[in-house]
Amino acid sequence: MSLEATKTEKLYYIDPERLEFEATIVEVDRDEHGSVIALNRTAFYPEGGGQPADRGTLNGVTVRDVQKRDGVVYHHLSDDGARTFSPGETVIGEIDGRHRFEYMQQHTGQHVISAAFHRLLEFATVSVHQGESYTTVELATEAIEPHELAEVQERANEVIREDLPVTAVEVSDDELDAFPLRREAKVEGVVRVIRIGEFDCAACGGLHAERTGLLQLVNCVGVERIRGRVRTVWKIGNRALTDYAEKTSVVNQVAALFSAQQHDLVEKAQKHLDDAGELQRRLGETERRLAGELAARLRREAENGAEPRRAGEPLVITDLFRDESAKFMRAVVDRLIDEPGTAVCVVNQAGEELRWWIGVSDDCAFEFDQHRSRLLAPIYGKGGGRRPVWQGAGTEGDPAGDRGAARDRDVGNGVSKLFEEFRTALRGDR
Repeated sequence: MSLEATKTEKLYYIDPERLEFEATIVEVDRDEHGSVIALNRTAFYPEGGGQPADRGTLNGVTVRDVQKRDGVVYHHLSDDGARTFSPGETVIGEIDGRHRFEYMQQHTGQHVISAAFHRLLEFATVSVHQGESYTTVELATEAIEPHELAEVQERANEVIREDLPVTAVEVSDDELDAFPLRREAKVEGVVRVIRIGEFDCAACGGLHAERTGLLQLVNCVGVERIRGRVRTVWKIGNRALTDYAEKTSVVNQVAALFSAQQHDLVEKAQKHLDDAGELQRRLGETERRLAGELAARLRREAENGAEPRRAGEPLVITDLFRDESAKFMRAVVDRLIDEPGTAVCVVNQAGEELRWWIGVSDDCAFEFDQHRSRLLAPIYGKGGGRRPVWQGAGTEGDPAGDRGAARDRDVGNGVSKLFEEFRTALRGDR
């Protein structure tokens, strides 16, 4: 696509508060999503400098993206081709003010935060991302102490309370020496310089709030290591207030659950976690003991009911259970196959689902993969694994058929066939 257009007059710089404008179409093209329009002037801010593009409409048609190339601003519309646009046509543009102000808060807040890091700790900002829910500031340092972060946050909020003016001026790059830039400018020619009182000065092409008081609040909600540097995660402006309200609601709900005051919550929660851990430990011990006792009973019953075995023939143990945990069933199978000469096939029914386990002791000849399809067919089963235990799921009825009819039948039919196929497979593998 090539739009031969003159440079666009940038109303978003002239008056960042302007949300409606009239302009003339310079040229029209299309991409796979809709029309692409260049105007003689625009209040739509194009994506750049870490700040996303404005949202809004042109003559009621949604503007899905705004990009700038060689001084020309391109408006990518979401139209189906039914609405046509022509060069020379006058259009009315409307900016989503809520979205615009949100990112003016984010961008200005990021400047304040980066300047605080630079002034207090001499940490340079390496990269910035202004996402839909938070803003990140990546720093040229390998670590940051909690008290240092707290100092930076407090200083940034002091700047907000001071309600400093935020001003923008365009200068030539040979005039930059007169400005105390926090970092070197990345562009040449005409450079846009943003000043926040006497607190910060940086070259930037983004849109900003008129005063720091409009930021309301900044709050660091996370710190992570990335590429050997530190990335801090921030809630800024309305996002910070919303986050504070949500967290207050959560804290109040948790406090009610624990019947505790806010300052007691950590201690109360830790005690509950400790108690739950002890109960889990005792439950595990009980479950392991029960698994051992059940395995011993299953072995005794199989030995008492088994026909005389020929040399090399394993003791085959099969059974159907209901509503047992997968962890418990696996523990039973592991206990059984710990003893030589043992082959196990057990199924647990939970609602309409059948969970199956097949296990064999180390000395038992059994090739599961050779018998998989025939073994699992009676329960429409799936799954696998590797020696000595295989496991998976199935159902008593055809999953693609009448599930109600499957519930009405005896659940043991398919399972019994599975057990029969297991015994047959073992005899064939001896």
